[in-house]
Amino acid sequence: MTAGAGVRAGRDAAGRGRADLLVDVLAVVVLTATALSAWTGTFAGPWWLVAAGAGVVAGVLLALATDLLRLPWWAAVPGLVAVLALLGPPLSLRGTAAGPWPTPASWAASADTVTDGWRRLLTTLPPVDGGGPLALLPLLLALVGSCVALLLARRTRAAWLPLLVPTVVGVAVAALGVVSPGGVLVRGLVLLAVGLLWGTARARRSVVTRTGAPVERFATAALLLAVVGVLVGGGASLLAPGDREVVREHVDPPVTTTDRPSPLAAFRAFRPVADDLADQELVRVEGLPAGTLLRLATVDTYSGTVWAAGDGTTDATDGSAGFLRIGARIPREDVGREVTARVTVGPGWVERRELRLWLPTLGDETSVEVEGPRGADLAERLRYNLDTGAAVLPGGLDVGESYTLRARLGAGAVPAGGVGATPTTPRVDPELTRPMARLVAAADVEGRPPQEQVREVGAWLRENGAYSDGGPGQETILPGHSLGRLETFVSETEPAGNDEQYAATLALTAAHLGLPARVVLGAVPGPDGVVRGADVRAYVEVWDDGAWTLLPPEDFVPDRDKAPSPRAVRQQDRSRTAVVPPPIAQRPPSSEDGFSLDESSSGQGRTATTEIGPGPPVWLLVTAGVVAVPVLGVPAWTLLLLGAKGLRRTVRRRRGSPRSRAAAAWQDVVDTLRDAGYPVRARDTRREVARAVGGRSVADAARAADIATYGPGSPSPQALDFTWSLTRRVRADVADGRSLRERWRRAVSLASFLPERSAEPIRVPSGIHAGRLVERRSAS
Repeated sequence: MTAGAGVRAGRDAAGRGRADLLVDVLAVVVLTATALSAWTGTFAGPWWLVAAGAGVVAGVLLALATDLLRLPWWAAVPGLVAVLALLGPPLSLRGTAAGPWPTPASWAASADTVTDGWRRLLTTLPPVDGGGPLALLPLLLALVGSCVALLLARRTRAAWLPLLVPTVVGVAVAALGVVSPGGVLVRGLVLLAVGLLWGTARARRSVVTRTGAPVERFATAALLLAVVGVLVGGGASLLAPGDREVVREHVDPPVTTTDRPSPLAAFRAFRPVADDLADQELVRVEGLPAGTLLRLATVDTYSGTVWAAGDGTTDATDGSAGFLRIGARIPREDVGREVTARVTVGPGWVERRELRLWLPTLGDETSVEVEGPRGADLAERLRYNLDTGAAVLPGGLDVGESYTLRARLGAGAVPAGGVGATPTTPRVDPELTRPMARLVAAADVEGRPPQEQVREVGAWLRENGAYSDGGPGQETILPGHSLGRLETFVSETEPAGNDEQYAATLALTAAHLGLPARVVLGAVPGPDGVVRGADVRAYVEVWDDGAWTLLPPEDFVPDRDKAPSPRAVRQQDRSRTAVVPPPIAQRPPSSEDGFSLDESSSGQGRTATTEIGPGPPVWLLVTAGVVAVPVLGVPAWTLLLLGAKGLRRTVRRRRGSPRSRAAAAWQDVVDTLRDAGYPVRARDTRREVARAVGGRSVADAARAADIATYGPGSPSPQALDFTWSLTRRVRADVADGRSLRERWRRAVSLASFLPERSAEPIRVPSGIHAGRLVERRSAS
């Protein structure tokens, strides 16, 4: 070959290398961006796209730098940490107290998001604020995904392996996102097209540079098609949103309400007979249209003791959607009348523990904003149940604090399974609804549609029942709505009670008939916008023909001036004294209690906790973790590999027949050369390796191994010791004249542990002359 032809061949090879690099970069960028686009319905606003784009660019640049400097793959790990520490605060913490600048406080906040942000994302109503702290998650996935994918593309010749990274990113994004993200078909087609084109280009690139066996080429093509099929099949499965499951559907919400006293059980406190809250101001509302119902609390789970708010944490109730953090907005259908109301809590609301947890709502909110100096902190603790339209705030508001509700009256919630799907109201145990069969039979409504039966039972209760708050002369008519109390209630000829018993009974009747139902504690504010205790009533909501139907108390509760007859009072008294139960060791459950299923009989208090002293600040732990990666990780990794290679050498020298141990000595030489960058293989003849690499020590080792392996008779122990001593000379010659950094890189190289590349020509790595080993050994 002439000099000109060699120059042209070198230029052609360099051009192909640049083209291959460009193809890899473009494919990684497009695949990663397409996989991350599944979060379009999860995040709101453009800032999460900025964070994801910055992560892709930074990951690609970091991978290129790692490959250009010929650093080991794990050297990119501290680089990823450093990039995340620099880009994370300005892209995700702009409006927070930690600030947008890289400081210990912002690093601590970022570290908290990296570890706990996934749970917060799953327990926040989508769409999430794309400019908030959770924007760090798209940045993290884009950064790590693009860096790892490009490093694999540059460090391996396997055509299918780099495609696994966008696959993992896409599956993670789809699992962490909303149920039905947009653009599924387009996303799947892009993944299919780019994945096939990139995989084909890499496979052809591999064919040009080496000659693989037909079986190997067939296996590569099969793996490529399988990976691309998985990549696109996951996206194609999203085309059926009704069957798709995401992680957020199986994550327990962080706020539980089942261990709190039921607000319905406190209904008698609102009545004048209790002289408690009847005339007290509970809340004051501004901007609410006249006659609009203010929903104080909604309970949808019955335990046999009380109606309470389900939180989806127990298998016994099938789980409701639960109370979730509010994202950028609350998803509602774009219908209904827009209303903005300002609610201020009064002393009556704050003083009652059954009410303090709750925030009165309208049920069709699009946003809830807490005002005042504590607004940001309270907003972080505020939780909203999309199915019931109820809100809770652990710790509650103080007297005089306000919040603003923006709602679309009549819009209704968008169910988790899509518009028209069945709500996730917990199912009531059929054993608890069995007494309601007597009421259905008494109302003589069997055979009619369930919705009509519920209405007729309500009308029967209103017509045949009586109203009583247990006032003077009616003390035997008890409060509560436990199963025992309701069994007595429905068995009476003239049921007697107030909204609590009538609403609880009608909701259980609907459940008995197979209809999801819940009880709403609500009130219509007066002309002055004030809600007092006497204004509170109990409503029942029943799922009817794809929507919730609100049954007002006027449909099932007798008029308040319809007192029970003396006979009904005597029946209640006899039902109390007919059976005298034996004394019990533990206090029975009360309607004033919650019904946490975690401690049904343990007798342990929920507040019994172990006092733990304050730990070190989070920023210190994050800094220590970042510093520990290079300070402790690098030496530990070095010692681990050196120990593994030493153990491998010892096993080879001591195990097997003398001929096998002599052949193992040459295998050790090959492993040393591979770790040093020489592309030699165990199947190359020893003389071929010695000629290609050069150096007297390699040639002597090859000659000694040939004699010991193919010579007459078994090699003597002295011959084996001499052969193994030559392996030490090879290691010394290979390391001679090299810098400490290059010696360390060879010591931690994984080349000798990885499968050999097939059918590559033996060549000397750039910068190493074959004759240098000869010259140094001769000089010594």
